[in-house]
Formats: sequence, structure tokens, C-alpha cells
Amino acid sequence: MAEPALRVLLVDDEAPARRRMRDLLDDCAAAMPVAVVGEAGNGREALDLLQSAPADLVLTDIHMPDMDGIELAKHLLKLPRPPVVIFTTAFHEHAVQAFEVNAVDYLMKPVRVQRLLAALQKVPRLK
Repeated sequence: MAEPALRVLLVDDEAPARRRMRDLLDDCAAAMPVAVVGEAGNGREALDLLQSAPADLVLTDIHMPDMDGIELAKHLLKLPRPPVVIFTTAFHEHAVQAFEVNAVDYLMKPVRVQRLLAALQKVPRLK
């Protein structure tokens, strides 16, 4: 039986960055089935989207207007079934904070496909 696709929500305030992440996820699809369930430009939009489109994984930037990625991760931890978080950012100085909110990985931009695939493989899968 085929493994169900990993449901991913992309969160970044820059549309080109979300598009690039989609392309990278497409490149990973042969090794791991992935389905993008939505895109958000900040943490608030992401929380709203998750109400109607549940995700297993949130790939989020850190620096965003309105609600940044760290604050988003704190809100996600309060959910009954929180999605896993992987940060994708150009700023290395937030790594400690990221792991304090239970991120499973921290990817530096520009993200490379092999590095993204390694991070995706850390996401716990439902059996």
C-alpha cells in the first residue's frame, strides 16, 4: 500500500520563496509523497488556514509581518494535534529559539533539495 502524502503548509511572506519551496517539494516527491495543502504569508494566515486544511508539517520562515514563525510555532504547540514545524530562513541566529518550540529542523536559505529531503525524513509518520 502506498504511503499517504505528507500534508504540508507553506508559510513565507514572500511569494517567490513559497514558489521555490513548492518546486523543491516537487523534486522530493519521488522519494517521499508530499501534498501542499495551502500557503500563507504570515503566522495568522497560517493558523486560519489550518482550521480548514489540516497539515502534518508547517514549513515556515521566521521573519514575517503580523505574526512571525516563532510565534506561529508557539501557537501550534497549543493545538490538540499540532503539525511538525521546520523553519526555512536566511537567519541563523534564531536556531536556538526554533528548537525551543520543538522544530524538527532548521533550514538555511537558499534551501537545497537534498537538505530539504533529509528534513522531511525527520517528520514522524502516522502508521
